[in-house]
Amino acid sequence: MRVLIAPGAFAPWLSAGGAATLIADTWTSVAGWDEITCCPLSDGGAGFLDVVEQALLADGLDPQVLPVQTVGPDGAPLLAHALLARPDGVPTVWLEAAQVVGLHLVTEAERDPAGTSSAPVADLLQAAVDAGARRVVLAVGGVLAHDAGRGMLERLLSDGDDSRDHLADDSTHASADDSGDRATGFLRPHPSHPLADVDLLVAWDWDVTLLGLSGVSAQFATDKGATPEQAQQLEADIGVFVDAVRQALPEPTDLLSGRPVRRDKVPAAGAGGGLVYGMEVLGAATGARVRSVSAAVHVAELWHLAQRARGAGVLVTGEAVLDWQSVAHTEVATAAAIGLAAGVPTVAVCARSELGRRETMALGLSGVHPLAPDRRRLGEIAPSTPAGTDAFRAALEHRVTRVARTWSPRA
Repeated sequence: MRVLIAPGAFAPWLSAGGAATLIADTWTSVAGWDEITCCPLSDGGAGFLDVVEQALLADGLDPQVLPVQTVGPDGAPLLAHALLARPDGVPTVWLEAAQVVGLHLVTEAERDPAGTSSAPVADLLQAAVDAGARRVVLAVGGVLAHDAGRGMLERLLSDGDDSRDHLADDSTHASADDSGDRATGFLRPHPSHPLADVDLLVAWDWDVTLLGLSGVSAQFATDKGATPEQAQQLEADIGVFVDAVRQALPEPTDLLSGRPVRRDKVPAAGAGGGLVYGMEVLGAATGARVRSVSAAVHVAELWHLAQRARGAGVLVTGEAVLDWQSVAHTEVATAAAIGLAAGVPTVAVCARSELGRRETMALGLSGVHPLAPDRRRLGEIAPSTPAGTDAFRAALEHRVTRVARTWSPRA
């Protein structure tokens, strides 16, 4: 039997690649007669480039690692990297925003979305342009920055060679009173910009709107360390910035309805602290062609997972927690949709599950196998600490052993 293994990360214990390897090794030890193929997935957060590199190598491409000198959320020097490959002969660069403005780069006590700029992301994009990329994929999952891409835009679109020297000065937000004034200085058409005629693909983790009660500030700002008052201020700052952008860069008109096409209403505009919206604005200012997609879907396409699923006996996926967010665009949801379309049973292994049978069946899952029934029991089995990693690995191996015996019994 052919077995596809396509999990996401089991944070904070295992990366997606580490989880896939552990599941594969455990399955082989139980059912060595099966043919195992590992295709780890990603939500566009930390570790995105590692998964992309594995997929490119499996596809016969040899990606080149590009070093990128920039700064982190605290303004300290940071060495990031990008990946360059040429699928279909097109120079393509993959970037991971979490490398420079990721939540994992600071402790929970140090998180401050109101004082973190997306400006370092501009260095990643500049490195891609300098490498001759005609297509750029920017993953925006798991970022701390929450400025709708304003810092990135100011860094990329401001004139003058000294703008890089002031990168650390962009680490704080403009207030609602001055963000509009600052925006109008650089938000204008740049037809000769190096990004003109470049294809930009934004790979997001959550399909969240930019503004409003269901927007990114209301839904995710407090998770990044903001107080309720700061979340309201972030909402106000982004709203003022959106108005300034609308005045500086008129929105195109829909040919059918005759109404303006609002950039702040595009799908997943709020993802990455509004970086999806910021990339839309970047496209309007430079002429770059911009589109967005779920990061999990993009990585699955790199793995050709839909084609690999045809004729497989079972598809094994998983992530740390299955909850209401998992029914949307996570790695598990993506794998389950592919399995359902191919007529292949999909089973999920997770640390714990908050979904009922109705939700998991709607996802297309044939089975869910949690390590623990609730948060308390999981903490006893595998604490969320470095010391808990070994315990978690042992618990996961035990669970996968049972799954393998169920789905691939000895003849």
